[in-house]
Amino acid sequence: MPLKPRSLRVATTADTSLLVRHRRAMWEEMGIGTSASLAEHDALYRRWIRPRLRNGSVVAWVVEDRAGRALASGCLWIQRIHPRPGNPRCLQPYLMSMYTEPDARCRGHARRIVRAAIAHARRLGLPRMALHASDAGRPVYEREGFKPSGEMHLRLPTQRPQR
Repeated sequence: MPLKPRSLRVATTADTSLLVRHRRAMWEEMGIGTSASLAEHDALYRRWIRPRLRNGSVVAWVVEDRAGRALASGCLWIQRIHPRPGNPRCLQPYLMSMYTEPDARCRGHARRIVRAAIAHARRLGLPRMALHASDAGRPVYEREGFKPSGEMHLRLPTQRPQR
């Protein structure tokens, strides 16, 4: 029996643990968070992503090898946004949580996920896709036509809510 080719498939809620693990590895490699804060984030993200995978507001993809081992994953979140010219539906596809296992990098897996996400957004008729790129991921997105934007951020000091 011939080996099945590497596959790209749509993730289901059964893939939640994989998506959480890949997202955590993404943050760790970017040097963001402590072990404790990432553990807290894992639980929050797990609760956040499951219902969105179920209702379709997040679509995720997984690239697997011939043996079924997950090599890469990424998500597209269809965000509700404020009205803006050219986007009367007030929806924006946001590419997020892209991760490729270290031993599977530079083989086009991330590119396959990005292209699947772009195709999905086009099928929905959405005019613009956004993402925040890590330094490592930026070349993948630039090759697919993404351009830097003028978005700015301000970090606000946070306090624990008073009870």
